[in-house]
Order: sequence, then C-alpha cells, then structure tokens
Amino acid sequence: MYALFSTNHVNKFSAPEEIETESNDPYYLDIANQLREQLLSGKFKAGHRFYSIRGLIKDTGRSLPTVRSALSLLIEEGLLEARQGSGYYVTAKIEAAINTNKGFCNFLAVIPSSTEPDEPWFTGKIGLGMIQAANVDHAVISFYKRRAPGNLSPELFRLDLERIKALRPDGIAWLHNIVEDVGVLVELKKQGMPLVTTMRQIPGVELPLIQEDNLIYASMVLTNFEARGHQRIGIILRSLDDDYFRSKVEAFREVAPSFKVQAGAEDFFFLPQSDPTGEQQGPALQSFLESRPDLTGLLVMAATGIRPVVWLHQTAFAERMKKISIVLNVLDGVAVPTLPTGETLARIYPPLEKLGEHLVHCLTAVAGGRPLASLPRLIPVFQTGESLKAI
Repeated sequence: MYALFSTNHVNKFSAPEEIETESNDPYYLDIANQLREQLLSGKFKAGHRFYSIRGLIKDTGRSLPTVRSALSLLIEEGLLEARQGSGYYVTAKIEAAINTNKGFCNFLAVIPSSTEPDEPWFTGKIGLGMIQAANVDHAVISFYKRRAPGNLSPELFRLDLERIKALRPDGIAWLHNIVEDVGVLVELKKQGMPLVTTMRQIPGVELPLIQEDNLIYASMVLTNFEARGHQRIGIILRSLDDDYFRSKVEAFREVAPSFKVQAGAEDFFFLPQSDPTGEQQGPALQSFLESRPDLTGLLVMAATGIRPVVWLHQTAFAERMKKISIVLNVLDGVAVPTLPTGETLARIYPPLEKLGEHLVHCLTAVAGGRPLASLPRLIPVFQTGESLKAI
C-alpha cells in the first residue's frame, strides 16, 4: 500500500528472536532512520499527512510499540507532529532541514552489563550529557547494554558483536571499557566504525580518549589534603598495568614537587587481582597503616577500596581510622556510602555530563570525516565531606 521499503529493507528488519523479544526493540531506530531519509529527500512537504501507524506496521513487520517509538523520535526531532484523531503530519521544520542538508547521525552508547542507562549517578549523568549534545549535533543517542561480563566468554563476545553490528550505528561511544573488550573493539575498528571511549586506553586498540585532566585531578587532591595540614597520604588503587590508574599516578608524580603533602610509591596500597572488590583486604590495609604511623590521609582511587576502609571502622582499629582523612574517587554507579561514624565522604569525580557531551561532539567530528581538534581539558569535580579532616 505504501511501498515504503524495498525487499532488501524488509529483510533488513528481520532479526534474531533474542533481539526481537527484548523490551526495548532497537530496530525502531532503523525505521526512524529510513523515515527520516524520506522526509529529508523532499518527498513530503510541510503540512502533508504522513504514513499511518497501521500502514507502517504492515510494511515493516514490526510491533505497534516499535513503530510508535520510531515516530516519537521524529516528533522529538521536530520533523513530525501528532494530531489527535487525524494522524501524523510533517512540520515546517522539514524545509529548514532539507535546505541545510543536515543528516541525523545515529550514535550508540555501549555500557557494561553491570549498569543501566538511567541509573542516577555515573552512567546516567554521562548519558544525559550525550543526549543534550545530540540535540545540538543533530544526532540520536541510543544505549546498548553489553552482555559480556569481565570474564569474557566467546559466546557472549559474538553475541555483543552481532547485536552491535545489527544496530548499524554511525558511531559508538564505548563507556567503562576493560581489557576484555579489546576483541570487540578491534573488530569494530577494522570495519571502519567511528569509536571514542573514556576512562582508559586499552592495549591493542587506540581510540580517541575523553577524560578528566589528570594533572588537575592530582593537583585538586593534593591541594585539599595540604590545606588541612596533611604531609603524607596513601592511595588505594589497582594495578598500574591499568592505564587509568597508571596515568593518574604519573600525574601525581609530575605535580608532587609543588606540594608539601606527598604520596610516594611506598604509600600505594594495591587491591590484588584475586580480590578486586576489596572484600577481603581489611587486615592487609590495617597492616599497611600500622607500618606508616605518620600517614594521615587516604585517597581511595579504586572505588571498591572503600570496603576495607569501612570494615576497619567496625573493628578495634576504629580509633585510628577516625583520625584518617579520606577522599573517595567515584568511578561507577554505586551509591557513595556513608562511613560507619556517620561521616559523609569527600569525593572527586569526572565532570560527568560534560564528559558525555564531548563524547558526542568527538563522534560527530569522526563520523563526519572531520579532523579532531585537540581533546578537551575537562575539569574534575571535588566535593568536600566530613571525612576530609584537618589534623
């Protein structure tokens, strides 16, 4: 009836059952992209009635929620409007869009299996920044929650790769990357997919990296400890084989000569690979602190390192812990805890919404074939708390 899609397009909408049955069918983006192409081709004039939902369901073979999601996206972009009891109509904005010859980029934010795109802290704030930037950059952002956990299996590797490819994004922002992601990233890069990432570079695949400025980060931490009279602090972190922690430590070494407070290599407490969550590290941290009686502050750079700190607050070592000044580096969506003493934690974290914005701006440039300007100098956010004490 509508001759919307060629036979190839109909085949393109066929998908494995496991994708089709997900609550958020990603193929609404595919439908929206094709409808947008028709709108921008000049086939419809402002004020003309657009296709009906019933006709689109018949032509695409997709469900009512999926088709409605596609139309809702075009409404959000201002290209269509819904008139109750009458249908969908093309807006006057279409003429400006055609005249400026701007296409819409479809970007994908890939997030870990351990988080959600709408969680209220880390991933959610980055996602909000990405959506805000997409409105400026003439882009659309969707989210894919990858299935592979840290102990990557070949089956989940293939599943993630196939699903991401099926979505056919114009570019990908890979959030919270880990070394185990390298296989998928290498495959996507081989296919010419524009990719950007944050937090760390992964050995074996070099990508544009959007992150907070490490020198400013180190200076902020030392400034706040020094202002409260501290001269020696420790850092709880993971292995320096991890680019995130190594780059932070290098920044501390570079700025340290400008400060009275020091955090030397002998004051690093490493969470072992056998216990990355720190659940069993309370006794080891106690020994670390007992051998350094003049150490009065801790930067918990590996966020899970707060667990042995909390554990020690509930032991006979609590009196010493009450005198130690603490700053928490927030890396994930886990809620910032309160210490057993009732003290709020001082914390430092990336400018999350700004980070999300720059991920999209970078993707827009790469997907458009434009050379990247110098990467942004993002300023970390420092929030003081009762755990940051004067001595």
